[in-house]
Amino acid sequence: MVSGTTELIETGLRAWAGGDLDALEAVLDPKVSLRWFEAGKWDCTGREQVMELLRQRQSHGLGPHSMRIDRLDASTFVVSPASHGNRNQSKAFSAATRITVTDGSVSEMQQYRSRADAMRKPLRGRSFRQAVLESVALDGGR
Repeated sequence: MVSGTTELIETGLRAWAGGDLDALEAVLDPKVSLRWFEAGKWDCTGREQVMELLRQRQSHGLGPHSMRIDRLDASTFVVSPASHGNRNQSKAFSAATRITVTDGSVSEMQQYRSRADAMRKPLRGRSFRQAVLESVALDGGR
């Protein structure tokens, strides 16, 4: 059974994939961190900095696109492109984000080069196959 908190987080993540940053902001912890796969200018801490960066990315054309959400457990999600798409797409578009939920809000957003990289961390006693079976495809399963 999916908890109300999990549903709220999934709703916020779906909204983010659809370009609704306000809905994502509603589920972010005030001290949330966002880390790019390489340390640098896209690393930030705090809801305001994270939202500023995401709005900046969105204004530069990194807006809504077909994404999938894999729920690994009640506190861990992976948001990634629904398809591999074009090899020429930007790193920001092809990156996967591993989401950690603490006390009912998103506390960490760690970006990886690929969905496979984001899914590799320990799955808390579950197999990769079990985690994938729980995934939610935001592109209607296409």
